[in-house]
Amino acid sequence: MLMQPSQADVRRFFCSVYAKALSGQALEAIETIASLWIDEHPEYHAELADVDAALRNMAVAEEGKTNAFLHLSMHLSISEQCSIDQPRGIRQAVELLTHRRNSLHEAHHNTMECLGRMIWESQRAGRPPDGDAYIACVQRFAAAVAAGPDWGARRASVPGAARSRADLLAEIFSSKGLRWLVATRWLAPGTRQPAKRFDWAVRASPATYLL
Repeated sequence: MLMQPSQADVRRFFCSVYAKALSGQALEAIETIASLWIDEHPEYHAELADVDAALRNMAVAEEGKTNAFLHLSMHLSISEQCSIDQPRGIRQAVELLTHRRNSLHEAHHNTMECLGRMIWESQRAGRPPDGDAYIACVQRFAAAVAAGPDWGARRASVPGAARSRADLLAEIFSSKGLRWLVATRWLAPGTRQPAKRFDWAVRASPATYLL
């Protein structure tokens, strides 16, 4: 049975991981991945250190400020996708982008834009998420980087990239797009049969929830 953690559960999860890592406690596999991304974002450590404040501020959206829990969840979601290669091909696409950018972190940030756009378009059109379009978007980022040092100017050719990540994700999460994505089934090409089920929630991963 799939468990659907609440917004509060997700925040408690990341705060707990941060506390356990600081105290040197043993981490479960999914917690280890989350901890690695937490380490990459020291600017979030103060928020993660105060679980009570994190819970009080769930409904607070500060303009121009990135939602730490949302951002970390996107990192975790992409890590999970690559670990099981679902949608098929995402692992290779992210690895190529990582090589081209010489940074897994920056590759994840570009991939977040593609993931966000896929969810937003799926919600808007009322259809299953288009994994092929998602992968193609990541591949276009990699191609733009490979074309030369002025790749930032060509970034606008990637669908959705001209808009700010914050604006795009705000639309997605206001529609609860990531909560909806949990336990979705990727459909096999040309069929209505599931090609693979995301079992993040079964493994206690809060990777794709509205935060």
